[in-house]
Amino acid sequence: MATRLQATMRFPADAQTVFAMLSDEAYVALKGRRTGGREVRAEVRRPDDGSVVVVCDRVLPAKLPGYARSLVGDTIHVVETHTWSPADATGVRAGRFDVGLESIPVAIHGTLQLAGDGTETTDSVDAAVKASVPFIGGKLERIAEDLIRRYLAKEEEVGAGWLAGDHEQ
Repeated sequence: MATRLQATMRFPADAQTVFAMLSDEAYVALKGRRTGGREVRAEVRRPDDGSVVVVCDRVLPAKLPGYARSLVGDTIHVVETHTWSPADATGVRAGRFDVGLESIPVAIHGTLQLAGDGTETTDSVDAAVKASVPFIGGKLERIAEDLIRRYLAKEEEVGAGWLAGDHEQ
């Protein structure tokens, strides 16, 4: 059974402005670095179907307990992919995401919803975290859940800074 994670990030701008930020390669790269990433690569693709695919590929330090670190080493290669649909008539965007963790037996995937009221936009995350390791899988899921929550809090902070004009690398 997977661990479920639900969270909401709030950004002080309208949904169109927030989506422009979330799909800006410079922002994605900055977010990757400011959340502890090294060797950060950001890519935004805009397929003909109107969707937007945002990829952040980075290496993170493995800040894990000893038993978990022995499984993964000192760093974790992370590939995070968000696929957004076009906005509906009310400006709401739905999306899905997948996080690939090289050499870690944990799968993270879920849905996203971006909605605003004109002055504030929420980015709602509904995720499943599933470890495929006998005996310690539940512990790994809880560690991953905690790390994701901290990552989302930092992303909210970086996004607010970006919207206020902080684009420095």
